[in-house]
Amino acid sequence: MTAWDYPGAERALEQAAKGAERAGDAGLQAYALVGRLWVEHVGGEPDYGRLRAQARQALEVLERVADDRGTARAWYLLAVEAVQRCLGAAAAPAYRHAIEVARRAGDERTLAGIQSNMALHAIWGPVPVAEGIERCERTLAEAGTNRRVELSALGALAVLRAMDGQAEAARALVERTMEIGQEFAVRHVAAQIGQFAGLAMLLAGDAEAAEARLRWGYDLLEGMGDVGWRSELSADLARVLYARGRLDGAEAFALISQEISGPEDLYSHTGAGGILAKVLAGKGELARAVELAEGAVATADRTDMLNMRADARADLAEVLRLAGRPGEARAALASAIELYRAKGNRSSAEAAGRLLGAMA
Repeated sequence: MTAWDYPGAERALEQAAKGAERAGDAGLQAYALVGRLWVEHVGGEPDYGRLRAQARQALEVLERVADDRGTARAWYLLAVEAVQRCLGAAAAPAYRHAIEVARRAGDERTLAGIQSNMALHAIWGPVPVAEGIERCERTLAEAGTNRRVELSALGALAVLRAMDGQAEAARALVERTMEIGQEFAVRHVAAQIGQFAGLAMLLAGDAEAAEARLRWGYDLLEGMGDVGWRSELSADLARVLYARGRLDGAEAFALISQEISGPEDLYSHTGAGGILAKVLAGKGELARAVELAEGAVATADRTDMLNMRADARADLAEVLRLAGRPGEARAALASAIELYRAKGNRSSAEAAGRLLGAMA
């Protein structure tokens, strides 16, 4: 069984759970359940409401039997589940609990995963860019010889530097990150780095390089049979291809993202919906385009992901402009700029400001 043999991993964990049940070991049953839930999360698009409820049930048992290793993994899973719902603020306390217990347990592997994800998630949520940069630099200083933590912190730092308008620093970080990522054994982590490298290059104004890095990550995920993360990269590729004027490709990847994303994958729904709306508006399908773009804004507003909410409004502004509704377009773009500024995303705020000036 390979590290990414999802059915094999599920079977092994199911057997472990049955053995624990026969032995009457509630703690081992809970530990096996957390493991199975992790496999569900990594291997596809589970029912996150059920996953959240079962993880909390397992957590109660693991805390009761003083299984620190299992407790840390359960808290970590709850944090990642909150991020999957694009609720960064809700994830923060779960991360703090997970780190505290993982350190107490001496569980370096789980601790490394938590540190990696906290660095990466600084990009999306309400954490200001300046604070995110400090977090990533601190994580790098503490990474030691752990290449996974180093890789994640470098990838996140590249995006955050690009948001801060430091294009050359972002490019240098992308090159360093890709050099490590191409040799990294855990391919889903490497593929995720391709996503962040692509986003950093798009923010730095190099859409061609952004496409190359995103396609590298996408191909890795496709080869692994991944669906969950590939839906995100599909939406990101749609955005890059739209920026490059390749509308057929943008539409194709937006549709792929919509097809393979789960019902709770708000990032993919928002990104793909916004790009598809702009493509349809360009074709003159204005009523459907406005409906899709407004739906993307409504989906994004269920989250605290500032960049995602801002991007959705910027997409809506373009659709409204094409629909001949300039006043509403300016209002949507002004709202996007406010959100970009709240995040500290200078690059996107300035680009949107230029567009707003052209609309005047």
